[in-house]
Amino acid sequence: ATVSIQDGPRTIQRFNQARVVNVTASLSPGRDLGSVTQRINKLVDSFPLPPGYVIEQQGQNQQMAQSTRDMLIAFALAI
Repeated sequence: ATVSIQDGPRTIQRFNQARVVNVTASLSPGRDLGSVTQRINKLVDSFPLPPGYVIEQQGQNQQMAQSTRDMLIAFALAI
């Protein structure tokens, strides 16, 4: 065996007993959430993930997607 000293995470973050890594960002001035989200989604879709890994969007983006779904359901029910 080869033994070496390396840096590792100070803590292991978990959500529903699964390990997670949080990546956060703020919008640049003059950029809207919708267009930035579309660009991020294109990049994420082109990124190959190993089996067992998932990418989930949270925060304002998740709230915007949920609001859009709710609005479409309400519109369909209104018709």
